[in-house]
Amino acid sequence: MEAFTYDFLDSVPVLKVNDRVQLIKISSPLEIWFDVFKHGKSKRKDIIKPYEDWFFENKDHRIKTLENYIRTFAGFESLQMDFSINSLSEIEKWLETSIQSEQMPEEEYERLRRLYPPEIDIEKWDLTDLSYSILYDVGVYFGESIIHHFPNLKWMQYISASKLNVGVGHMVIQTKYKNCPMNPIWLIRILGFKLVDKKKEGNLLIELFNKNKELFEA
Repeated sequence: MEAFTYDFLDSVPVLKVNDRVQLIKISSPLEIWFDVFKHGKSKRKDIIKPYEDWFFENKDHRIKTLENYIRTFAGFESLQMDFSINSLSEIEKWLETSIQSEQMPEEEYERLRRLYPPEIDIEKWDLTDLSYSILYDVGVYFGESIIHHFPNLKWMQYISASKLNVGVGHMVIQTKYKNCPMNPIWLIRILGFKLVDKKKEGNLLIELFNKNKELFEA
């Protein structure tokens, strides 16, 4: 499987585990994000379309390699990523011991500090590249689990005319409300920060699933 690099989403292959698990980091740097809006809507679609193509070509493979990777850990050898609620619970248990952080380089912290308004707090740590990649693939699996239970839903690439929306270009699930898509990959990324920051209570994957049912049901 070819690695995918796309500047707008800062999608970079960062590591391979046993030559089987390909990893990817997804973020949306503001300096690039604003630049996209210099173009008309049709041009923006052309800019971000390669990511959508890559996503659909690789999502099933990434889920399978994630499953194989998790099974290498003690206690998870029989994990079945079958889109069940139980599988979401087991994956979150695994994430609790697998997601890690590292000290952010000082120059990166200073860059972000200049980029964001002073009233926004910025931590001096970040998730490891491996953690980002794991969370990305868990986010894809979470989205596929939602679609498995609610087949009326589907993935789509989010296009917005608003500069206030940082999800432009991301893969989201179109819910029954046209203007309220769900971004499973971004939600799981946030879960990763909660895990590292010890701010998680309960099983958030299942809670996310249940709390958003109203968006899913036709």
